[in-house]
Amino acid sequence: YVAPTLPPYVAPTLPPYVAPTLPPYVAPVTPAPYVAPVAPPPASVRLLAATPTSAPATASVAQLFPPWTAAQFAPTTVNTGNLKVAAAGNELETCSNRMPRLGCVTLSYKVSAPAMVSVIAEITAGQLAPKETPSSWGCSGSEFSEFTEGNIPKDKMLAKLTSANSMMTWILRFVGVLGAWMAVYCILSPITYMADKIGDVADYIPCVGGFLESFIEGVVGAVVCFISCSCSCSCSLTVMALVWVFMRPLVGAVFLLIALCCCGAAGFAAMQAKGEGETKREFRMGRGGGSSGPDYE
Repeated sequence: YVAPTLPPYVAPTLPPYVAPTLPPYVAPVTPAPYVAPVAPPPASVRLLAATPTSAPATASVAQLFPPWTAAQFAPTTVNTGNLKVAAAGNELETCSNRMPRLGCVTLSYKVSAPAMVSVIAEITAGQLAPKETPSSWGCSGSEFSEFTEGNIPKDKMLAKLTSANSMMTWILRFVGVLGAWMAVYCILSPITYMADKIGDVADYIPCVGGFLESFIEGVVGAVVCFISCSCSCSCSLTVMALVWVFMRPLVGAVFLLIALCCCGAAGFAAMQAKGEGETKREFRMGRGGGSSGPDYE
C-alpha cells in the first residue's frame, strides 16, 4: 500500500476589514405646538327685517356688539342717585337702559287705595293693634285682628268670620275621620294581602279561577273596608263627644250616647258571630264523633 501524496495546504487570503462609515447623529427637531386656526370675524351680519316682506338689512359686527363702557355696567350700590323711574312708570331701576345684565336692580310697587275699610282690632294710643284673646279649655291664648275692604257692619263681619271658622272646623273634622279610616285600613291591610295571595292560587283553577280570584279579593276588601270604616267612625265620634262634653255638654252627651251605642252594637255582633261559630263546631263534632247525643237530621 502506497499513501497518496497530498499537496501542501495554503490558507486563503482574506481582504482587510474596513469599518463602515456612519453618518453623524442629528437630534430630531421638536415640532411646534398645534395652533387651531381662527376663523376671521365676518365683515357683516345679515339681519331679518321687522316684516317678512321687507328686504334684510345688513349690520356690522361692531355695530351689533359694541364694546362695553363703564356706564353700561350695573352699579354696585343702590341709592337715590342711580335709582330712577322706569319708562313704563310702575318700576324703579338702577340701570340706565332696558338691557338686562348682571347686577341690575328693578323694584316694582303697587298701591291699594280702597275708598273705605272695616277693621276689628284694639285701639291703643291712637293706633290699631291685635286684640289678645284669653286662653280657655283646650285653646291657648292668641292675638286676633281682621281687616277687609268696604263698609261692612259689625254684625255682618262677625257672621262672615263665624261662617268661615265653622267651615274650616268641618273640613278638619272630615279630614280627621278620613285619616282615622285610612289608618285602620292600613292596620288591617295584611288581611287583604293574604286574600290577594289566596286569589292568586285560586286563579290556577281552570275555567273558574279568574272568577274565584275576583270574588275572594272583592269580598275580603269590602269586609275590611266596612270594618275599618266602622271602627274609625266610632273612635272619631267618641273623641269628638268627649271633647264636646266639656265644650257643649248637651251636644256632647248625645254624641257620646250614639258612639256608645255603636260600640255596643259592634260588640254584640262580634259575640253573636262567635256564638254561632261555636254552635256549628259543636254540631260537627256531635255528628262525626259517634257519641250518644241526639241525632241531628
